[in-house]
Amino acid sequence: MPQTINIGAFVLGAVLLLIAILRGGFKIFGAEVSGETVKFGRPISGIAGVMLICIGLFGSFDKSRTNRQTNTIDNSSGKSLPNASQPADSTAKDQQRVNPVQSTNAAQEAVAQPAAPVDDAPVDLAGTWHDSLGTVYQVSQQGSNYTFRATGSNFYSEGRGTVRGRTVESTYQTVYANYSRSSGRCTGTITDNGNQVQSSCVDSVNGPWQTVTTR
Repeated sequence: MPQTINIGAFVLGAVLLLIAILRGGFKIFGAEVSGETVKFGRPISGIAGVMLICIGLFGSFDKSRTNRQTNTIDNSSGKSLPNASQPADSTAKDQQRVNPVQSTNAAQEAVAQPAAPVDDAPVDLAGTWHDSLGTVYQVSQQGSNYTFRATGSNFYSEGRGTVRGRTVESTYQTVYANYSRSSGRCTGTITDNGNQVQSSCVDSVNGPWQTVTTR
C-alpha cells in the first residue's frame, strides 16, 4: 500500500476517533466539527476511526518489514552495489596500476646484477713467447684473431689464428735456411694463468709434432 494512503488512513482514523471521544465541538485543520452533527454517529465514527488507524499503522509496519527483508536478502547474497560516483571498472584499473617505487626497485636490481661470465671470451695472447727449442714468437691480437711471427735457428714462420675461450687454432707457413718450405696447422690449450700454451701440430714436411710456448 502506498505510503500516502497509510498516512491518510491514519489521519482520518484519528479524526473519527476524536469525534467519537469528544462528541464533536472542536476544530481541526481549519474545519469545525459540530457536536450536533455527530450526535447519533459516535459508535460508528469510533469503530471506523480505530479501523483506519490500524490500517495506517499496520500498512507502514508491513512496508518497513518488507524493506528490511529485502535488504537482508541483498546483504546475504554477498553482492555490493556499485558506487554511482565511481566507474565500475575503476577498481580493476587501480589494481593494474604498477607501483612506481616497485618498478624503480626492480630496475635497480636488474642493473645491479653482474653480467654472467662469458666462457668464450678470448684470452689476450699479445706479446713475446718462447718454446723449449729457443724459438721466439711475436704475437699481435685484435679481438679473437691474432697473427704471429716465429724465428728459429734455421727457419722463419708466419701465421694467423683464432682464440675461443682457452682454445687456440692456427695455420702457418715456414721458410727454412735451405729455402725449402712447409705449412701446417696447430691446435692448443691455454693454461688457467694465460701464460702457457700447449699445442699439437701437423706439418706438411715434418709430420705431427708438439710444442709448449710460454711468456
